[in-house]
Amino acid sequence: MAYHTPHIKKTADFLLDLAQRNEEHPALRSAWSSEIKWKVNRFPGTLSEFLDLFLPSRTRCPDLTTDTGKIFTGLVKPEDFKEPAMYTPVINGLRLLVKDFPSEKRLHFVDSHSTQLNFPYERWAENHGKTAPDISVLHPGVHVEKVSRWQQISLVFEAKNGANYDPTCMTNESHVDTMIQLSKNARNLLLAHNALSCFVVGIYAHNMRIFHFDRAGGVASPPFNYVQEPAHLQEFLWRFVHPQVGDTVVGMDDTSTVPSTEDSRNARAKLRKKSPALDPSQSRLVSIPLEPIKYLTTRSLALNSRLFSRATLVREALSLEPEPRLVAVKDAWRQADVRQQETVFYEAMAKWFEEHDEQPFGLATMLCGADLGESEPPLEVRVPGPSGSDPSATLDNSAASTSATPPSTPPPSRQRIDTVSTRNVRAHSTEPDPELSAAYAARIDRSLPLPSFRSYHHTISAFFRDCEDWRKLQRNHMRLILNIVGRPLNGFNMTKVLIQAFCDAIKGHRQAYTIGILHRDVSEGNILIVDGQPFQGMLVDFDYASFYLEAMAELERSNPSDTQIERNDVRSGMSRRMQAKIASFAARKRRMQAAAQNVDGSQVSNELKERTGTLLFMAIAFLDLEGEKVVHRVQHDLESFYWVLVWVVLRHTRYNHPDGPATCDILFGGEDECACKAAKIEWINSSDCVDVKDNKPLTELLISLTRLVANAYNKDEALTYDSVLGCFEEALLTSGWPTDDKAIPVQHIDTSREVPVQNEPDVGVSGSLKRPADTEYPAVRHSKRQRGDSEDSSVTLSRHGQN
Repeated sequence: MAYHTPHIKKTADFLLDLAQRNEEHPALRSAWSSEIKWKVNRFPGTLSEFLDLFLPSRTRCPDLTTDTGKIFTGLVKPEDFKEPAMYTPVINGLRLLVKDFPSEKRLHFVDSHSTQLNFPYERWAENHGKTAPDISVLHPGVHVEKVSRWQQISLVFEAKNGANYDPTCMTNESHVDTMIQLSKNARNLLLAHNALSCFVVGIYAHNMRIFHFDRAGGVASPPFNYVQEPAHLQEFLWRFVHPQVGDTVVGMDDTSTVPSTEDSRNARAKLRKKSPALDPSQSRLVSIPLEPIKYLTTRSLALNSRLFSRATLVREALSLEPEPRLVAVKDAWRQADVRQQETVFYEAMAKWFEEHDEQPFGLATMLCGADLGESEPPLEVRVPGPSGSDPSATLDNSAASTSATPPSTPPPSRQRIDTVSTRNVRAHSTEPDPELSAAYAARIDRSLPLPSFRSYHHTISAFFRDCEDWRKLQRNHMRLILNIVGRPLNGFNMTKVLIQAFCDAIKGHRQAYTIGILHRDVSEGNILIVDGQPFQGMLVDFDYASFYLEAMAELERSNPSDTQIERNDVRSGMSRRMQAKIASFAARKRRMQAAAQNVDGSQVSNELKERTGTLLFMAIAFLDLEGEKVVHRVQHDLESFYWVLVWVVLRHTRYNHPDGPATCDILFGGEDECACKAAKIEWINSSDCVDVKDNKPLTELLISLTRLVANAYNKDEALTYDSVLGCFEEALLTSGWPTDDKAIPVQHIDTSREVPVQNEPDVGVSGSLKRPADTEYPAVRHSKRQRGDSEDSSVTLSRHGQN
């Protein structure tokens, strides 16, 4: 089953509208509502089973030494007073619960409801509003009176003064708001620590639920009365600070640790000649199992801030041995049953370069990499089987397997850990919750064992999603080490450098395509500017790539009339022998994965019909398909390069356009696919051009590329490497490029206020969007320029995609 770009936009890593920084903004609320819909579900078993699954422990929680009735004494009738009045008695009770914990494991609780905390990453803080968790729990052994950043927090409590606020039923708008609040806290905790999973606790009068979050979803524990039965809460806190892996709290990455003072000191000395600075808040020692080298991360370069997603994080790092060098460390969560491992594509490229004695151009080289979820050894557990069968079994880590034979010797870097209690839902709980769906109840009735993982490099929450293909929603933690550190497109110091970076990245795309790999996810974050290399730009992130030759061959075999391979583009410079080698290599890799994950072979033939990519930069042909399937080809990626360039120009250069500061919002701010498609069609067929201030070469390049994209859409004249690169190379040879036009900060539109437009009655500003008085966007309506036959096209959709 193909999982493609959704019809509704998710929470964004950027803001087009300044007003959206307000956490109460309707657009932001709508995005969060879409993000969490159907993804946070109730646990169908008992509370003890919830704790055994998500917080397995080898140590016994001490007995309460305080009278149960004296722990939460201030909470008699929470409904009778306002929410903030609950915080103090809750905190006092929590302190009593942990007072007998060892000092190095003792948690400290802080009232933080009035403390507005910035987004965990300062670099992207302007794109996100501030949040104020009700009660913040510091890391074990840490004691401060006031929190100032998310990195200090390990756990969050959110309190409501009525049982009717419990959001798990999701029957009204207040439940949605409460769930969004919990999810924002989870997002911030995961990002602040680059954690594998996290917990957020919801208090609803006398009742409490513990929410577990990972990158595939959330799971809510059964409710319990923490006032009458505080031992349950104490048990949770004890297990939380006694993880099976690591020495901090449950959910932290065991392959990423805080560096010692000596490591940081040595890194600073080495970085003086190699990197601008070391960010202490983001500094971690990271490793890959079975690899001897450790890497000290110095700063963050790219981030996907969505909660339930690949959550890609790219950091600059210093290789500590044998010789210090700067590398890029990429962490991401791939759909284990759907996505090919990115390492496979880098291995295929490395093999091709070695056999052809060539060097990569516009591409990075992988130094090492692994799927950390698959590298975990299976856990020996006891699960109930059919009548008469042996109940002893082993759970495998792969999302598609429920049993496997454990290896005789676990990998040296990972030891097998036996849990105190390993039970599946059916083993110790009563009948499934009657409100659960029939599909999920049947899943439990089949005695299907719950996944069990030692450190959660593989997600588990998707198991509780109400869908047949829940395995396809599980994610594995990937980590790659790349040899080149790039910088984002919005960090260009000259527009000519920006265009050269695009040109070289497209050449890198062509080189990968020649090898037989189609990228399929060209976006702003996947094109980087490079310094100190034979090329000035490179293409990264092959998470959504496919082995094009293999997939096309499968399509040709299944439906010869469905496809025509662009043979001149694909096979230029490739002998038939090399084509066969690449196809054989790709097929062998796919067969190995299919055997390991029980993937249906027919899925390969549909791979190129699966829509991938970022909605903002997706080719028009992929938008609003209404059930139609389009084969992903090279021209679609080339069109995405165009949309990325337009996006960067509208956000980081000074330009003139009739739509003024609203231009970027009008083109890229559509609420759904239909609106996005309409805006792009009107853009390529409009006679209004972007005039980049004092930059004729870039202006003419945009006009030429727009003409190509318009002809591709209106006349079916497919984009080719020659035509697109020809435009870039011609522009780079043109004189007149500015030398002092570095990227300017994004100038967000503030729709919370209106600024009058004076003496400019013909300015094309849509709706209530007004030109800010302090922004330079002169009202210049350009004369019509020759742009193919766009004037002959009948486009009746408005700027916002509405008829």
